[in-house]
Amino acid sequence: MAQSVFKDIALPHGNPEYIIKPSIAAMTLTKPLMWYPGYYVTTIFMLALKQYQKSEFKKLYFLLNDEATLQTIKASSDIETFMACITQK
Repeated sequence: MAQSVFKDIALPHGNPEYIIKPSIAAMTLTKPLMWYPGYYVTTIFMLALKQYQKSEFKKLYFLLNDEATLQTIKASSDIETFMACITQK
């Protein structure tokens, strides 16, 4: 499994060749998790996307690069708020 990490967020992802059912799972943590030595994350998006779903990855990437959106994601206390935040754009 490959991974990408930025701004306290981890994006582990599988090889598109082996994806059977495309999906994205998300997890917010109450305590930071050491993702690799010296780097801690508080939000994890687990990606299972095929090659033809590059547009979905781009949407997520731009969403996670917006500081206001990141703060709202991290402050979400329920699934409704979280989903509203990540589907707004």
